Amino acid sequence: MPFMFENLEVYQKSVDLAETIINLTDTFPKGFQKIKMKWQLNDNF
Repeated sequence: MPFMFENLEVYQKSVDLAETIINLTDTFPKGFQKIKMKWQLNDNF
């Protein structure tokens, strides 16, 4: 059963935007990929 907020249009659009940004940054040069990985690790702390 999904959470109530998952049915909100604003939530769905924000998830779509996040996926678009991730896909876009995947096309960046390799040096940026290392920085991106560092950001992702920092977000988990």
